[in-house]
Amino acid sequence: IGSSRTLDMATYALSGTLSSISGTGTLQTQNTSGTPIPVAKTWVSIVEYNSASAQTIVYGSYVNLNATNGDRTLSASDTVHISGSYTTGAGAYTVAGSSVDFNGSTQNIPAFTFYNLKAGGSGNKTATGALVVNGGLTVASGRMLNMATYALSGTISSNAGGGILQTSNNSSTPIPSGLTWNIEVQYALDGAQSIVSGTYSNLLSGGGISIPTKAATGNITVNGLLTIGSNGTFNLSTYLLSGSLTTSGIVATLTTQNTTSTPIPAGKTWAFSVKYNSASSQTIVNGNYAALDATGGDRVLSPAGNIGVAGTFAPGAGTFIVTGSTLDFNGTSTQTIPVFTYDNLIISGAHTSNNVTLPSGIIAVNGNLTFNQTFAGGAFSTAGNTILLGSGSNQYINGSASGTLGKLTVNKSAGKVLLTTPVTVEKQLILTEGIVGASATNFITLTSTADTILGGSDSSYVSGPLKKIGNIAFTFALGDTLLASGAYHPLGITAPSTATDAYTGQYYSTNQTYGDSLQVDSLQYISDCEYWNLTRNAGSSTVVPTLSWNSNSCNIDNYEDLRVAAWDGSEWKSMGSDGGTFDGARGTLIGLTGLSLTAAPLIIAKKPAKPVPYFILKRTLDAGCFLVQKGKLNFKFDEEYNDTDGLLAFTIYNDKVHTVKTTNQLIPSPKASSFGEKWFSLNLWDCGISPTGIIGNGYYILEVKNEKQEKWYLRFKHQYTGLVLCSSATVGTFRP
Repeated sequence: IGSSRTLDMATYALSGTLSSISGTGTLQTQNTSGTPIPVAKTWVSIVEYNSASAQTIVYGSYVNLNATNGDRTLSASDTVHISGSYTTGAGAYTVAGSSVDFNGSTQNIPAFTFYNLKAGGSGNKTATGALVVNGGLTVASGRMLNMATYALSGTISSNAGGGILQTSNNSSTPIPSGLTWNIEVQYALDGAQSIVSGTYSNLLSGGGISIPTKAATGNITVNGLLTIGSNGTFNLSTYLLSGSLTTSGIVATLTTQNTTSTPIPAGKTWAFSVKYNSASSQTIVNGNYAALDATGGDRVLSPAGNIGVAGTFAPGAGTFIVTGSTLDFNGTSTQTIPVFTYDNLIISGAHTSNNVTLPSGIIAVNGNLTFNQTFAGGAFSTAGNTILLGSGSNQYINGSASGTLGKLTVNKSAGKVLLTTPVTVEKQLILTEGIVGASATNFITLTSTADTILGGSDSSYVSGPLKKIGNIAFTFALGDTLLASGAYHPLGITAPSTATDAYTGQYYSTNQTYGDSLQVDSLQYISDCEYWNLTRNAGSSTVVPTLSWNSNSCNIDNYEDLRVAAWDGSEWKSMGSDGGTFDGARGTLIGLTGLSLTAAPLIIAKKPAKPVPYFILKRTLDAGCFLVQKGKLNFKFDEEYNDTDGLLAFTIYNDKVHTVKTTNQLIPSPKASSFGEKWFSLNLWDCGISPTGIIGNGYYILEVKNEKQEKWYLRFKHQYTGLVLCSSATVGTFRP
């Protein structure tokens, strides 16, 4: 049929085998039979069914199909293919069992009620009105059925093809709800839009540059790719999101107010921000989040697996249940670990030149603290931050990398903090309650900016090595977990000379194995139950050590005879004593000379004993006078005497013969024999002599009376040095 020509069949039928059809003219038919023209033909010309009466549109391939005027029935025997335009009229259409395939390039699909509809061919299809599909909907792979602003409805029984269904309709049901979509569905309105319930293969919540919220109207299942467009928000409201989905999207947000245990699928990687924003309690499922917002009501962090956060984490003011949960900050850009109470906390990710910030405030960790991060120019920023380890069970600081903290506080009701990776503390170590277990490779280093340790006790110390860099006087809060009690044995040093000097200290509650050689005439004995190691890691400073004994230390009796000793590689040498303190069963011993060895085992030693000076009591007071040394008044009788009850009454008079003290409890020295050569030692600095152990400087007379009321006398001079209070007091100081 020639171009611009029309073959009008009127009411007559066109039949035959029609071996070829050509021309771009128009074929018109008003025939009302079941086959007004042959079926299964390819009509390259325009075909117009233009009767005012009912007509049947036979199956076949049309370029342009015009079905205006009367009622029409689409053949149910096979498919009507249209590669050009389809023009419908106002008549009634019978479509049951029919199939229409738009198989051209870019095509428009008019408003119509289809049974089966296929968008095929080589181009995308755009609806120019509302479409109804009551059978199957097929969108071929690589093709799109764009509904534009029009609704798609109907009892769609199936959909297939692997293509895309796109809608910008803003009604509450832009497409039918409750269906399983085997084609990708895109909600593309640049404005608010409803996303209907259903099961989607791929789902896009998209739109233009400024995308308002897309809101779910029911439960959503996605078993393919879920994409939220840039700057967009997909609000699930209280509905569930489920499925074996993957995600895509950058600057976008998924919000949920669902309060079930799995409001969204667990174990997924969320390429966009996820916001749990119900005012009621919600469970935050495990998975990897680009960013996580948990503000609003109370929250439960899933204990089932790691909760990874690559960007920001906003905890909110609600009550959080974190038991058994693990948060992993695994970003690669600059990342801040917010102030929060964590159970297990992991810091990971390849941060290149970006920093990880521990902000001002207290980050509490009840479980393990793990460092798996890497830097290539970046570092930790810890100003004002405190990490608090405070659960009632063992906690590990571990990982493939070392960690850097501002302040580290240990305050545990039970259990220990065990290091399996090195830790650097830039501000302060605070030991309130709980033991830190370190090893030769995994220990705490306090930098030159770190203050002295706060705390330290029998129940809170470092068991293992502890390192300090800097030029301040420092006390290593050391102990040993092998000790059941009295485990705290700190080691102090005077200030090194430069800020880059570094020292490591460690305490051992066992006998040393370096050797038994002692410096001649300076040492008589060294402890056989404990020692310390002090290692100079950097610098050339000379420091003076202070050792500390406790209730389980051995041979701590006469404080004035104690000495600090150091092993020089061949023998233990005395570093002297500059005095110390005692507090009940514990005390400190300060060295007199400095130490400049790279590595120095240290120990508590005693100087050689000196003969005990004593004076003989006389029956009659003579001109002799005994000089009391360090409060010890030593004496024996001028004749053999046996005291049967072990008690002697004594009275001390001053120079005006006024009684200073009288008692019946003078006990013989434990080392005295029971008969004959017997001597006694009276400690004038004892609290039993006076409330402070001070009877004042001057001359006194000692009167001793046995059970027979026989009397002996001794004149003595007492010189109080002002260095101590009574030596049996629970707290005091001593000098050698």
